[in-house]
Amino acid sequence: MSFTPPPAPIPPPTPQAQRNTPQPPTVPLTGPKDSLLLELHTFNGHPFKDHWAYWISSPDDPLIGDKIHATGDVRNGFIFEIKRSHNLRTSPDIPTKRILLQWVDGRYFDQKLMEGPERIENVPGCAFERILYEVKVPGKLLNSVGEEGGLGEKGVGVGRRVVQRDCQTWVVESMGNSVREGVVGREVEEFVRSIRQ
Repeated sequence: MSFTPPPAPIPPPTPQAQRNTPQPPTVPLTGPKDSLLLELHTFNGHPFKDHWAYWISSPDDPLIGDKIHATGDVRNGFIFEIKRSHNLRTSPDIPTKRILLQWVDGRYFDQKLMEGPERIENVPGCAFERILYEVKVPGKLLNSVGEEGGLGEKGVGVGRRVVQRDCQTWVVESMGNSVREGVVGREVEEFVRSIRQ
């Protein structure tokens, strides 16, 4: 008498949220010669949106690199900032998530700028940074009640829709510029756009 085992149980259905969660691009742990790893760092912004920044790891140490972001807020506006030789071991500002995006050809970078002491700069120093810098960071978006432009002619708020740009908007828009310039693949832009809060 032969015994046939019962069929394997049917796996439980995947929750809808898991099926719709965008997955980051698949990035190998080592890249082509002379390429540098581009990451998206997210920082917990609770109760507001998370802060986003680009991260270019040093070729010698993934915890040291250049953090490129639009820093500021919607009330006061943002500035383009590069934290060079930024050390995640000693920084009080640790990302909540580090998302690998793509290996980028080294010709877009000046690795000498990544060397030396940690410092903050606001001017792009290599092709990659210039491509990001071409997309203007968000300006001041919110006016207080007494400021010009915040009120209508009788002191009543004008009912117009305001599109709020922030650090996430800037990353999505500058990523689009990077795609147009051939620096990163379209799937990277699509992923970043899909996770924007």
